[in-house]
Amino acid sequence: MNISPYSLALIAGGFAIVGTMTGSWLNHRLSIIRSQYDIKQLAGMRVREAFASELATLQLDSDPALNVSSFLKDAFIKHKIAVNEFMLFLTNKELTVFNKVWHEYYSSPEIPDTHEGLFFEKYSKIIDPKGKEKAIKNIEALLRFAAPPKLKLYHNLFKRK
Repeated sequence: MNISPYSLALIAGGFAIVGTMTGSWLNHRLSIIRSQYDIKQLAGMRVREAFASELATLQLDSDPALNVSSFLKDAFIKHKIAVNEFMLFLTNKELTVFNKVWHEYYSSPEIPDTHEGLFFEKYSKIIDPKGKEKAIKNIEALLRFAAPPKLKLYHNLFKRK
């Protein structure tokens, strides 16, 4: 079989074009995945920052007269802002579990959401002497969701959305 120089140039050029397009598509997908990964990490960092001072204060146990329910109620807006941003980056399955943990943090399962004045009352020393320990446990459960992702960066390279 005799291939003319013109045909050979067309075949080589075709492979070069296909290779360039494949490389460009791959670079584009990797950039999108990396961007999503970075944004989720940043939102998780903001959640960790929002809870850092309250968690440190509770863990230090320096003030035995600390009213845990009032202390956490005062910081609730700061926490809610960070959590609202973070929730945008969770999958549906993660979001379902996260919402349960979040609700467990600020409210009791027996207390309906409509009773906003009762937020954090379960941490009161009057209701539960171990309220501070429960608050620490619930905050740490929330922060597990905001830990830096332990997933492979390119795990969903070929997934279609």
